[in-house]
Amino acid sequence: MKRIIAYALFVIVFCSAAFIQSTSNTDTTITIITAILNDGTKIWGTLHEENANEFVAFDFTLGKVRIEKKDVTSEEKQMANAAVIITTINNAAYFGIIIGATPKTLIMKSSSLGRFEIQTNAISKITPSAKYVYRRVEN
Repeated sequence: MKRIIAYALFVIVFCSAAFIQSTSNTDTTITIITAILNDGTKIWGTLHEENANEFVAFDFTLGKVRIEKKDVTSEEKQMANAAVIITTINNAAYFGIIIGATPKTLIMKSSSLGRFEIQTNAISKITPSAKYVYRRVEN
């Protein structure tokens, strides 16, 4: 009887661990998009969804925007799938990994701060790997 109970517990623990690993391994890669529209408007933020005709982005200033691709003159995408440095408009710098985005915040994680959020309208530069994306702040 003890062997059956031990075996049942082993199976439950083993299956639970396998289930947790398979469900927690989600893709949290964030794409930073910079797009210039036909009218000169600059969209700079995180790409939320995209299809052949349009994309939805969380612009760091405007919030959630839906843009038709026919209205875009140029676009650049950068994957932020590694550690980044976020510089804010008051020159504070935060180092970590972007783990999520909402229309008004980037959700980050670092070894020193844990999980934290940065308001997107306060971001002036994102430096992933050896490249950077810069938003000119005009006074």
